[in-house]
Amino acid sequence: MTTSLELSRAVPLLRLSTAALLVWASACASESGETHPNEPGSSTSPLSSDALPDGAVSTGGVATPAVPTPSPGASHPTSTPSSPVASTGPLPTAPLPSATVPNPQPSTTSVGDTSEPDQGSVPSEGGGLGPFACPPAPYAATPLLEGAQVEQVAGLPPADSFALASDTVILEGPVWLGGVLYLSQINAGTPVFGPPGGFPRDPVDAGPDDAGPEQPPRPPPSRLLAFDASTGQVSVLVADAGTNGLALDATGRLIAGNHRTGSISVVPIGATVEANVVATYDGVRFNSPNDLTVGRDGTVYFTDPDYQSPLPAPQAQTRAYRVPPGTNQAIAFAEDRRQPNGITLSPSGETLYVSASDGLVAYEILADGSVGVGEPFAVGTVRSSDGMAVDCAGNLYTTSGQSVIVVDPAGVEVGRVSVPNVQSVTNVAFGGADNKTIYITTLGSGSRVGLFRVGGAVPGMPF
Repeated sequence: MTTSLELSRAVPLLRLSTAALLVWASACASESGETHPNEPGSSTSPLSSDALPDGAVSTGGVATPAVPTPSPGASHPTSTPSSPVASTGPLPTAPLPSATVPNPQPSTTSVGDTSEPDQGSVPSEGGGLGPFACPPAPYAATPLLEGAQVEQVAGLPPADSFALASDTVILEGPVWLGGVLYLSQINAGTPVFGPPGGFPRDPVDAGPDDAGPEQPPRPPPSRLLAFDASTGQVSVLVADAGTNGLALDATGRLIAGNHRTGSISVVPIGATVEANVVATYDGVRFNSPNDLTVGRDGTVYFTDPDYQSPLPAPQAQTRAYRVPPGTNQAIAFAEDRRQPNGITLSPSGETLYVSASDGLVAYEILADGSVGVGEPFAVGTVRSSDGMAVDCAGNLYTTSGQSVIVVDPAGVEVGRVSVPNVQSVTNVAFGGADNKTIYITTLGSGSRVGLFRVGGAVPGMPF
């Protein structure tokens, strides 16, 4: 388990350039095992290596279930990639190793027992997101398998001319669909030249010169990738996609937050034609739609910070929005929150989690899909988060520094996945035949970025 560096230590650095921020983040990583996230800054590998499958690398991270303690604060459609632009070739794959551990809650499971963790004490949450419905309860009481090996998936990101070794690469928006994991790859540029596309601009120093010829382009280039888990093949599906966060709508279509067009758009698999779900607010394109989620009724909720927006930002304010089903009209909410980023719904659809620079807030979702009152969530445990996911038991998987922090519906930490040797984790999604494989995307440069996976105990959402 990694330790946290107090946020107060970062306050004097707010006026520094992004290059200085990254140097500070590296120093923090050496001291605490965590790096600065891509959100507050930011819109994940650990066992013994005895039985790693070919093509997988042990990263030294661990999945650690936590004994719950009081909080300090209060079937989807199938599709396969077609007509890839480029491919890294086949990657050997094998089933993920896993280890069954004692349930930290009262149960009949004992140390060393190889049976499934006790499930009888876990209430039924169920539900689902978009076209995905959870399998019937009960679910395991412990969401993570202690000591489960976190693997790095070979071939991601692809080794080609899309990014230099010195460029900051962001892998984002993982979505599991029909045996394939879809994800975005963003080239945020080289931080030494100034604020790159993937990081927050310095609010004091930002100005029109930030987009000069020496700066990385804004919006930054982004492409859509696919990892076929059965063959190990990694393909480039859309070379100039402009995508960041991805999700599935209620009909099973792949939709994306697109910072190139400033819209939420449909991305047909294997095609470059896009149809907008929503393209404007008050007649103006969005800044850089970042993350999105879809309720069972088809309501789309998304965040719109300005991390990858053109300069100056089209919208004067960063917000979150919802798009009611059957419409192309965005309704703003969370207008008082700076740089909203990660967003996801609880499986029941009754709670919407939104992270921003000011932390994590849980909003009530009303019967008509509108957003009600929000309350701070997991205070003292989750400082903030980039992308997030939920499992069928209602546990929330947040991303912060080099860790995925798992909290239960009450906001109490129940586990943590450590992913060292990356700059930061960025998002989480569940995949595999039983939707229990946790896929984790990251950001960094050179060898400090990749796609990781670890076996979990509870099925979860594919985005």
